[in-house]
Amino acid sequence: MGDEIQIGQDITLQYLQNKFFKENVAENQTFLVSIGLQIRAAKIIVLHPMKLSLNKPVTFVKDEVCVILKPESLSIRIVGSGSILT
Repeated sequence: MGDEIQIGQDITLQYLQNKFFKENVAENQTFLVSIGLQIRAAKIIVLHPMKLSLNKPVTFVKDEVCVILKPESLSIRIVGSGSILT
């Protein structure tokens, strides 16, 4: 029927960086991730494909788009986005 709702604390993304965000993204950096109306702190575990470890579990649907944010950035705060693979 519809897409199956999943719960997880580690997610893998098909990541696309915002072309206006000029800083480098590296493993072990911490960002905020917005998935639907949920916002969680997340640490980058692997860059390609991007795997994030969230501080708390989150509900999601495969292929749902999430946004990666860096609120302390002085310029662009949206780092990038990606569809959730797992």
